[in-house]
Amino acid sequence: MKHCDKCHLDVATKEEFCPLCQSNLIDIEMPGAEVFPYVPTIYKKYHKFFKFLYFICASVTVISVLINILLLPQSRFSFLVFLGVVCFLLILKIALTYYDNMPRITFLYVLVLSLLSILWDTITGYRGWSLSFAIPIICLVGSTEMAIVVTIMNIYISEYLIYYLVIGILGLIPLLFLLFSIVSTDIPSLICVFFNTLVLLGLFFLQKEQVLTEIKRRFHV
Repeated sequence: MKHCDKCHLDVATKEEFCPLCQSNLIDIEMPGAEVFPYVPTIYKKYHKFFKFLYFICASVTVISVLINILLLPQSRFSFLVFLGVVCFLLILKIALTYYDNMPRITFLYVLVLSLLSILWDTITGYRGWSLSFAIPIICLVGSTEMAIVVTIMNIYISEYLIYYLVIGILGLIPLLFLLFSIVSTDIPSLICVFFNTLVLLGLFFLQKEQVLTEIKRRFHV
């Protein structure tokens, strides 16, 4: 750090002359001084939100274990919920780190995990839990973390529509299960479909004017 006696300013530069008055600069000792301002990470900036999110994830896992023990002792319901929570936190971390490619990453994760759940279900003697529980939970996790990233990150409106489209697709998959009656229980699929519908409506009304403008621009309406 250097100082100009004439301008009475401290200047963070390696130059010998003041950029304002061209007087000679004097070297000064400023221990601990930061040249660049402190920029908090996304986790520190929204630390209360993330603490609440972790609490919700832990609560959902504990409640699912309790329901599993009391009401569904023969099923693997709580284990699937636990895997869903872990996948959610993992995908959310990746999405916040590489959010420029987040729609593609999320869609690939959902596709791979869905195929793996079907494969696992088939190998272990097909019981239908992959379609009834695993895939709706995976789709719900994917759409939830995308909604969170859209809410807390500064997403440009043209990219916003890509997120919007992927969330809609993730809600459509469980809806097809319901329409073709290929699930043993409707509850997980219904939750996923209704949640995605609420997310889509919420995101639409948050930036209604920008979304409509972008749609008109893209489709020349």
